[in-house]
Amino acid sequence: MLLDHANFSRTDVLLRYAPMVQGATPVRHNQQVEVDLPLFLAIATVLVLCFTAAAHAEDKCISIRFAPGTSSATVNGVASSMDEGSSSACYTLATRAGQTARITIVKKARNDDTAFTITDVVDNQDDYAFKTQAKTYTIAVYLTFARQQSRPFTMQVSVK
Repeated sequence: MLLDHANFSRTDVLLRYAPMVQGATPVRHNQQVEVDLPLFLAIATVLVLCFTAAAHAEDKCISIRFAPGTSSATVNGVASSMDEGSSSACYTLATRAGQTARITIVKKARNDDTAFTITDVVDNQDDYAFKTQAKTYTIAVYLTFARQQSRPFTMQVSVK
């Protein structure tokens, strides 16, 4: 049997072909793993960019703040379809534990498909109430159906 020794280390040959060679014993300690360095660096770079983009996504969100003495606010924005690289309108809402938050999209027509997602809480809703934790929630507002022109929306937000 001919082996291409340029592509195998001595350990590789012993581990892979020991059963074929009489008297050879596989050596399983002190094994080294060879890594394709350019591939490893490319994968590491992509992962870092993904985590950085996710971290900065919250930086682009608009904070929802209530006027002094009030527990609700009306938010106006522009919603777009999530296809072809569009991004959603993004908002943050800071709450204390044990409050009740309610978010409602004010429908302008019966077939209005404007919806929101509250990260780690609920997806694709137009009216939702929930008990809060002491945290800042991220709310993405978008058009559910693909390939639509962006359009304005109104969202009611209350925390009591």
